[in-house]
Amino acid sequence: MDLADQPMMTSIKPAPANIMVLLDDSDSMTFEVLAADYNEGRFPNPAGDEQDGYSYIFETAGDNASLDDIRYMGQAGRKLWKSQSHAYNVLYYNPEIAYDPWPGYGNQDFLPADRKFPKLHPLKNNAGTIDLDGESFSVTLELDALPDAVLPVKNAHYFRQAENGVIYLVVLNGDENKTNYFAITEVEGSGMTEKIRKVRSVTTPPGKIRVEEYGQARQNFANWFTYHRRREYVAKGAIAGIIKNLKGVRVGILSINGTIVVPLKPVSVWRDGIYYDETTVLLEELYACDAAGNTPLREGLHDVGNYYSSNSKNLTHYRGKSVAGDDPPYFPETEGGACQ
Repeated sequence: MDLADQPMMTSIKPAPANIMVLLDDSDSMTFEVLAADYNEGRFPNPAGDEQDGYSYIFETAGDNASLDDIRYMGQAGRKLWKSQSHAYNVLYYNPEIAYDPWPGYGNQDFLPADRKFPKLHPLKNNAGTIDLDGESFSVTLELDALPDAVLPVKNAHYFRQAENGVIYLVVLNGDENKTNYFAITEVEGSGMTEKIRKVRSVTTPPGKIRVEEYGQARQNFANWFTYHRRREYVAKGAIAGIIKNLKGVRVGILSINGTIVVPLKPVSVWRDGIYYDETTVLLEELYACDAAGNTPLREGLHDVGNYYSSNSKNLTHYRGKSVAGDDPPYFPETEGGACQ
């Protein structure tokens, strides 16, 4: 027999796989809370009912969040300490995680957040900033020799519970350039609506609570606030990181409310000896998408199914918005389309 002069795999040129991202861009993606066993993952509001709850923790004027007494915690609501503990609100700052800025694209780089005044939104400068040393809420501070005092708790803080059950308030104090620790000595209420009433200053919390160097911890908290504080921000950063690590595929994005309609685009694809990569376009479109609207998940999935089954260049949202791509989902059979 005649033996091949090159490895057989080099003669196989498969068409790129197609990956469609169906993105939730409903109102709930702006939430700063994701708690288990409650309506839409909101945090229980003692003044509300079972159909509602807290959605936002921080001052967020200037962006696309809705602030009202039911959904926005305010200073009184922030005394519900579990809302600011990642063990109960999985979106909240976790000192065990290193929070990085969003992946950049083209000429757009995302820098570490400002440690004093981080942005409310990574891209919208007009959304404003927050003062991490501003007062989030106040609580009674127990003192040994003097009457109790009032402790203003800074925005840069979180709660952790040690193995012995003691709850700790950890404050990343920019005025003193140090981390302050407080043990909670008195609470009221129970369950998810347990509020702190009194704290006592301690040197270092016992147990396995991670003790970070202050500067590193403060920067990490600022990065979390700007780039990972909301469901929408977490989703965008995660999807962007995945897209930037893909090669030899085509990626499209459709949001369920039609705020982003992007037909399949090549990501590091060679075709007929020409290199195509539209990662920058994908990320630019992804980051520009604002969450607003309802949650038509099945309609969105149906739109993606129609796009594939029709093999059309047009990706069409059920509300009528249609965007034409360069190619339909499937390549000609001569280019490996049958394998797609």
